[in-house]
Amino acid sequence: MPKRYNPAPGWPAPPEGWTPPVGWAPDPSWPAAPPGWEFLIDEDDAQSGYGTVSPPEVRHSRAGRLSKKQWVACGVAVVILALILPSVAVLAGLIAGVLGLIGLIRSRKLRLTQPDARRVSGAIALLGVVALTVGAARSSGNDDSTVTQQAVAPTSSASSAPVQSPAVSTASTPAVTSPTVTPSQAPAPAAAPQPASGYGMHPADEASFLQLVGDGAAASKKSSNDLQKGAAKATRDAGVCSLLATKDVTSWTGKIKTIDANGDGKGILTVQLADDIEVSTWNNFLSDAVDNTLIDPTSPVFNNILKMKKGDVVSFSGTFAESGTSDGECVEESSLTLRGKLESPSFILKFSDVTAA
Repeated sequence: MPKRYNPAPGWPAPPEGWTPPVGWAPDPSWPAAPPGWEFLIDEDDAQSGYGTVSPPEVRHSRAGRLSKKQWVACGVAVVILALILPSVAVLAGLIAGVLGLIGLIRSRKLRLTQPDARRVSGAIALLGVVALTVGAARSSGNDDSTVTQQAVAPTSSASSAPVQSPAVSTASTPAVTSPTVTPSQAPAPAAAPQPASGYGMHPADEASFLQLVGDGAAASKKSSNDLQKGAAKATRDAGVCSLLATKDVTSWTGKIKTIDANGDGKGILTVQLADDIEVSTWNNFLSDAVDNTLIDPTSPVFNNILKMKKGDVVSFSGTFAESGTSDGECVEESSLTLRGKLESPSFILKFSDVTAA
């Protein structure tokens, strides 16, 4: 069957009936022919006109060739999505990463050239990693970029109880002399809830917890380097572990900071105990895979908080999540930096009861 010359895309059309002579080579200024291009084809298979290819072939050969501006726009969109909807962005990041790997494997079926396949699939996988990283960081619920300069509120409230005993001796009348009252005869003051402005009445164990965390924050702010901050954290963690031997708390009080739900409808709750100190559930299913702190919609706790809102003062009970590290922590804390762990900590708690205070 007669053969017909088939010029590559972008090459000039030859005269009718022309075939390349022996030793002929294309002009170096012409675009490179696609891999595997057939220059001599059967007369019946020739396309209409010289130097043309079918639209599907053109589309496949140019697939995935986005400009740098388009890739930058995609990356910005992924980061914005991760900041606004962290749980969705984490899932999208995983999906994008998987699609990128599948694209590398199946690039031949997409008819991409090898460099194009690697660029497209690699870019998709990279965007997936960006979404996963930013979404997970955002989902930690802790922003370490702002640190207040006020003294931690629990310091004064927690230290108010020990002052009661000296107040009795200074207020005594001249008829009662100090030798008549010995330490063995003086009754020990009963543990009483400690007032905290805007956060409810803290029971004694909560006040002690806030004192320990507040002291750690104060030591961190006075530190001149991370080594000193590390020492302050070790001291705080040791005190917290000693205080929370069972990790269970009962009737603690605080103010609702965040009340929300994740993409599966499970409750997210953050309760602020004092300035820059809070307890919270995780806010995404990946972080919560082990601790199971997200509030199930069928649970009594979920029903109790349905009508609550940000700013409500509540009384709650629950169990602190076990720390997954081996650095002396005994309760889970979600901050990403050493400074955040000390100066604005968010401790992970599984709520078993929440009521209006």
